[in-house]
Amino acid sequence: MSFETERQFIDSDLELGRMQEFATSLGRVSQVIEDGVDLDLSAEYPVANAISQVIFSENTPSTLCLNADFFNAHGRFTDSVSFDPRVARGGKKSFHGVFFGDIELGDGGSIPVAVKPHKDDALRSCLGDYFSNIAVGELGFPNLRPVGYVVDRGVAYSITELDETLTTLDSIDWTEFFPSINTNPGMREIWHKLAKSTAVLHDGGNISHGDYAARNIATTVDGGVFAIDWERALIGTGDPRDSEARYQRSYPDISCLLESMCRPTFANFKAGIGIFYGHEGSWRQGFNEIYLNTYLDYRRELAALGSHTAKKESEIEEEIRQLQKDILVEVDMQRDICRDLEEEN
Repeated sequence: MSFETERQFIDSDLELGRMQEFATSLGRVSQVIEDGVDLDLSAEYPVANAISQVIFSENTPSTLCLNADFFNAHGRFTDSVSFDPRVARGGKKSFHGVFFGDIELGDGGSIPVAVKPHKDDALRSCLGDYFSNIAVGELGFPNLRPVGYVVDRGVAYSITELDETLTTLDSIDWTEFFPSINTNPGMREIWHKLAKSTAVLHDGGNISHGDYAARNIATTVDGGVFAIDWERALIGTGDPRDSEARYQRSYPDISCLLESMCRPTFANFKAGIGIFYGHEGSWRQGFNEIYLNTYLDYRRELAALGSHTAKKESEIEEEIRQLQKDILVEVDMQRDICRDLEEEN
């Protein structure tokens, strides 16, 4: 048995274990309630504010909390709760331990779902993921629909609606994309759209995805490209104080995306999609052509067309100049890291 085959068996066992634990938690659910929290996007930190409104004690019974849309469609008719698992598409493991299935709600029907388990600071982590998904949708960014969450004996699960038409970037073979990027117009278009959507995300200077790796970027059958998994997001609505504050939102996302583009798919720690790994040629030029030039150009377009004041336009220009300088230095650092990985393998 090869190492890769053995790892797939281990991953399958872990996934099955997570599914069984979730099914057990659902079996203990004694109340199905509606999420009654009003997410106030006018608050400086709307997600943190929403989390503070949710109160569960150690004595709270196992609970399934559904978003209002799903509660009205399903939860009002619930007479039992169970879980029917689905095998991960393509046998692919999830970095976050996410698994798929259908929550069965008796007379309330069923909901196809993607379930993410939370164990470390479980409730806060779960609620952060759940409310971040709501906030992103209400701010107008495309996203998966949040279904709700389950709280049970020190474990919590955040739940989104399963969309099997989506494909994440790490499920695409990118190994022959660079340096012949002009011979792959479909692939180029994906990165062009992603660069523009990232520019929109960072335009206000107060939102950061927090884990902007290729595995968290989805494509749709009609050509849409958008980020998923907002658990680590920082979402604010106030104006950033200066260019440095803006930079602290944009740089981590671009840096994370760059890292996942460089690192190989087989890396045990922070596996990437291997666009640049093992290839000669200028990685700086490649990253510029594939992604960064479009992102920077669109950031400047948005700054000029929006309702920004001259001060804000100046701050944004200062931010993106520093971003461009630092991120290209990081390209060289990632190349050195990948050379070390090649030597180890």
